[in-house]
Amino acid sequence: MALRQSKSPLVLAEQFLVIQETAPVAAHREWLLRKGKNEWAHQMACLEFLYGNDTARAIQELALVKNKDPWTLERENYLTGLAHVQKSLVETKSDHFIVRTNEDQAFLAPQALSALETAYVQSAPFLGLPSRTPLLVEIYSSVEDYVTAAHTSRFDVETTGGVTCFRFGRILALSPGATAFGYRWIDRLVHEYVHGQVTRLTGANAPLWLQEGTARHLEGRGRLSGDYSLSSYDRTLLTRAALEGRVSLSSGSLSDGDWIALFPAVSCHAVEFLADEFGEDKGRDLLSAFRRVPDPFVTVLGINETEFEKRWLDSLSDLTETPTGGDRGAMGPSIFLTPAGDLELTKDPLRSLLVKGDQLLKQGAVPAAVMEYKKAVDLQPDNGVALVRLAQVYVKESKTDAARDLFIRAITHNLSYATPFVRLGELHYDEGRYEEAQTVLQEALEINPFDPKIHETLGLIAVDVGHFVLARQSLGLALKFDPTNGLLRESIENMPKPR
Repeated sequence: MALRQSKSPLVLAEQFLVIQETAPVAAHREWLLRKGKNEWAHQMACLEFLYGNDTARAIQELALVKNKDPWTLERENYLTGLAHVQKSLVETKSDHFIVRTNEDQAFLAPQALSALETAYVQSAPFLGLPSRTPLLVEIYSSVEDYVTAAHTSRFDVETTGGVTCFRFGRILALSPGATAFGYRWIDRLVHEYVHGQVTRLTGANAPLWLQEGTARHLEGRGRLSGDYSLSSYDRTLLTRAALEGRVSLSSGSLSDGDWIALFPAVSCHAVEFLADEFGEDKGRDLLSAFRRVPDPFVTVLGINETEFEKRWLDSLSDLTETPTGGDRGAMGPSIFLTPAGDLELTKDPLRSLLVKGDQLLKQGAVPAAVMEYKKAVDLQPDNGVALVRLAQVYVKESKTDAARDLFIRAITHNLSYATPFVRLGELHYDEGRYEEAQTVLQEALEINPFDPKIHETLGLIAVDVGHFVLARQSLGLALKFDPTNGLLRESIENMPKPR
């Protein structure tokens, strides 16, 4: 009935399909057919097939529409592009998910499926929503293919960091191999899955901060490094905004750029406050209440949203009692769609110190280079690039304890920067600490699985313990990403042949 009365039935139909309420759309389509409104029925069927992951059938339905209105023309254009970029994808399946990748990136699928299945199990007690059909995940190897499938633009991806999304009933992602430094792609896939389930639970009626914050609150439960908490970067952003009186649960007076950076920290902290004050069970009750009652906050928590926001803002005094002293340099997520060196992750005056240190190191003036790197670390004690630079010199000087401490510090404060994970993994391997090396390198794969050093070190560990099948796989990937490495090729050739 709502669709019959709507002035924008196609928009309303998509709102139903987003939350997997397919029955009202199917019923409306059948009603349109009975009334002889066949072309509108074909438009409805197109949406059903699009959200049902059948691109070809969606295109066929629109081909039956004779009077091409702007909506039909726009959808035809999108679906044609989508069908083109989907042609080269291959499928890997698990119980609840299907991951599609380009064939040469199919090695990403097992890791993605494992994380998503873990998220399914970990979030089920909270969300209580079994999947009706396997959820489709598509990972695109190029920016051009991703923006086509995601119905977005390269500009939006670059300015917002939107390399993953939940669109048309499926998770879409840009391969970390299409970026300069990778990104937390496993976390992002899990986030999109959980966010989609939260949207379904709330009927898409909950405020965005509550949906986003709940997704971030839940996404880390199966993560290698433990439950999600505010990163150093997020905590710094939130503390500064609180001190300056710029924090709210809506965009308020913040500029778009400020809000994009701050919103993840705001939403996560607010939901963690909700869980701490009222309990997770109340949090779930609140989410599900958005489908049933006009004022869920009052019904479930006994206070309205405005009062909740006031209490949450008061809680920020815990952050601001010890104000952030200047810029300690912790790095947030950075998406680069063109090749770049790690100095691009820094700014002056830090960058100038690192450049000078690099020049001195190249000239063999190691003590002088160390002095510059130490100045950089003193200037920004949590900056990953500076910490790694100094640590790598210490490794060469056999100051392994000092190097290890710096790598760990870099990891702690720069969770999206793969390099310290990789370097610490290499250090553990050199010291024969294989289990620790594997743990940290597996997490590095969650950021940049296209770094040949990760696969090389994992392969060498496998060789040392006699696991030659795994060694061949890892070293093969390392050689794929570093094809001129003769030592890798020699290692593979010298391994025992499989029987």
